[in-house]
Amino acid sequence: VALAHWGTGLIRRLRPGGLEMLYRVTVDAPVLLFAIGLSVATGLFFGAMPALTAVSRRAVDSLRSGVRVREDRAAARARWGLVVVEIALSFSLLVASGLLIRTVAELRSVDQGFEPEGLVAASVDLPEWRYAEQELPEMWSRLQAEVERLPGVDRAAVASGIPTRTGVYFGDLRVDGLPVGGPDDGPTILFGSEVSAEYFRVLDQRLLDGRVFTPDEVRDGADVYVVSETTARDLWPNGGAVGGRFGYGEDEPGVVVGVVADVNPSPEGDARMMRQMYNPSRARWPQGYLVFRVDGPVADVLPEVRAALRGVDDDVLVEFVSMEDALLDQIGSQRLTMHLLNVLAGTALFLTTVGLFGVVAQIAGRRTREIGIRIALGAPRARVAGLVLRSGIVATVVGILAGSLLAWGVGRWVRAQVPGVQGVDPLTWLVAGMVLVAAALAATYLPAHRASRIDPVTAIGSD
Repeated sequence: VALAHWGTGLIRRLRPGGLEMLYRVTVDAPVLLFAIGLSVATGLFFGAMPALTAVSRRAVDSLRSGVRVREDRAAARARWGLVVVEIALSFSLLVASGLLIRTVAELRSVDQGFEPEGLVAASVDLPEWRYAEQELPEMWSRLQAEVERLPGVDRAAVASGIPTRTGVYFGDLRVDGLPVGGPDDGPTILFGSEVSAEYFRVLDQRLLDGRVFTPDEVRDGADVYVVSETTARDLWPNGGAVGGRFGYGEDEPGVVVGVVADVNPSPEGDARMMRQMYNPSRARWPQGYLVFRVDGPVADVLPEVRAALRGVDDDVLVEFVSMEDALLDQIGSQRLTMHLLNVLAGTALFLTTVGLFGVVAQIAGRRTREIGIRIALGAPRARVAGLVLRSGIVATVVGILAGSLLAWGVGRWVRAQVPGVQGVDPLTWLVAGMVLVAAALAATYLPAHRASRIDPVTAIGSD
C-alpha cells in the first residue's frame, strides 16, 4: 500500500502536459480491494497446485522410489517452466524499458535551436477593458523595462508566442510572386510569432543567415520576416531565402531578412517538419509573453518579477513558464511511460532473481546425495559448482530466447503508443540479455557455492 501511494505520487509529478486528470489519481478503496483480491486469488491458485498434487498421490506410490523419482522430475520441470516464463517476461520488459530510456535520452539531447537554461517566459494578461489598442505597445514597453531593471534579470523581450506555444498562420501563400502548392493542396500553414528586436538574443536562438529585426522595424511594424531553417529550405530549395519575398493572399508581400535555427512550435511537433516565421511585434494584444533570462536560481527571481509587473498594473495576471520545464513537458508521455516500465522491469527482474534462486537452491538440495557421491568419487568442487550454475544459466538462455518474440511484440506496441520511440537496436537486446545473465549468476552463486562445500560423508548418509 505504501508503494502504491508512492507510485501514484510519482505519476502525478510526471504528468505530461494535457493530462490534468492524472492529478486525481489516488489509491481508493475499490482499487485497493481489487488488488488485495487479485493477490489473494493468485496466492491460493499457485499454492493449491502443490497441495492438490500431494493429496492425489496414493500412499503406496509414496513408498515406491520409481514413482517418487518420476513425480520429482515432473515437479522440477514445472518449476523450471515457471522460471523460464518469468525470465521471458522480464526480458521483454527490460527491452521495452531500454527502448524508452534510449528514446528519452535521444529526445533530451536534440538540438533545440536555443538555450533553455535560465530562460523564463511570463504569460501576461493585461485587463483589456482598461487600455485602448493604441495604448498597449506602451504598456508592453513599460513591463519590459521594469523586468529588465531587476538585478537578477539579464535581458528581456516581448513576444506573442514562445517555443512550444506559437500562433498559426494559414492561407494561400505566395513566395516570390508564385503560389506555394497546387490548387488542390489546400491552405499553407506556418507557425509564427510576433517578436521584439531583442527576442532572438534573449533566447540565444542561432542566426544562420542574414540578420534579425532592428528596433526601428519593430516600432514601425515593417513588412519584414525572419524564417526558420526548415521554412527557408522548403520554400527556397535552391537558396536565396534572405531577400526573398512572401505573403498570404493579396497582401503586400514582405521581405525575408534572416534565417534562424528551428525550434519546436508546439508540444506535439517536430521542428524539422514544421515551417515557422517571425515578424516584428506590434504589441497590440492584451495577452502575450515577456521572455527573460535569469542569472542564478530562477525561483529566487520570480517573486520580484511578479511584484514588478504588478507595480505597473495591479490587475495584471501573470503565469511563469520555465523553458526547461516546457521542453520536458514535450516528452512527458515518453518520460511517464519510461518510469512506469522501469518500475515494472525492475520488479520483474527482482522476482525472477528470487524465483531462480529458490528453484536452484531447492533442486540442489534434492541432489545433495548425488553431489556428495560425485565429490567422493573425485569430482573437483569447482566442477560441482559449475554444474549448479549451468542449470540456472541454461534456464536463463531459454527464457531469453522465448522472450525475444514477446520483446519484439512489446517493442512494436510501445512504438505505436508512444510518440518518438525508435526501433529496437541490437545494443538494447544485448544489454537486456546481459542484465538477465548477471541476475542469474547472482541468483545461482550461493546455491552453487553451498553445493561445492558439501561434506560427502554427510551427504551420502542423508536421505
